[in-house]
Amino acid sequence: MLNWHGKLLTLLKSESAFKFRLQHSTEMGRFPLSRRANTDQVPLAFGDEAPSTLADKGSTKVQVSAPGTSKYRFCTLAPTIFADGTGLRNIAVIFQGTGAAEKKEKSQYHHRVHVFWQPKAWADEAQCLSQAKRGWAQHVRDHPGEYLHFFDNLGGQVTPTFIEAMKELDTVLWWGPAGLTEFWYVRCALSLGAAAVLHASLSGSRLTPLSARCSRIE
Repeated sequence: MLNWHGKLLTLLKSESAFKFRLQHSTEMGRFPLSRRANTDQVPLAFGDEAPSTLADKGSTKVQVSAPGTSKYRFCTLAPTIFADGTGLRNIAVIFQGTGAAEKKEKSQYHHRVHVFWQPKAWADEAQCLSQAKRGWAQHVRDHPGEYLHFFDNLGGQVTPTFIEAMKELDTVLWWGPAGLTEFWYVRCALSLGAAAVLHASLSGSRLTPLSARCSRIE
């Protein structure tokens, strides 16, 4: 972890490319908080597998009571958040199947939800590429600049094709150490940046320099 954080600090303090020099700051370094992103995949079951359902004593009706269905009825959410506390305008949802839905059904999708289909509702390389070329590409077009994007070591996010696609979108990829996701997610600069902004806004103080904050990472 020390080595990983050290390399990350070096990247954050490095000089921006000439065309991105205006976004470089003495406090945030090469990537402002709004240019640091993280995407992760979260499974969402349609049913509750809990053996019991909570309800008030004396209730004659239970509003939610379902058998275990998550093995076959679930989807995967793929939200993207930024270190300034905002999120990508469109959220990706991956459903299980081939996408052979009727046109009428597809027309009812919410405009801020990007729907994808995959046999196992998982983010494979094809899904990761589709999300990059759709939601992420739109964000970069709307908010031009150089980005630092954190990922875990999911197979579809480490392939040469995915790396090249993100590079074309002015995005530097940074993967967390394998097997230590729960540690680097909490302690990486993405979290530190958001926490620093919250502390500064509450206390009225200035943000401490990037080097001073990150040097305390162990």
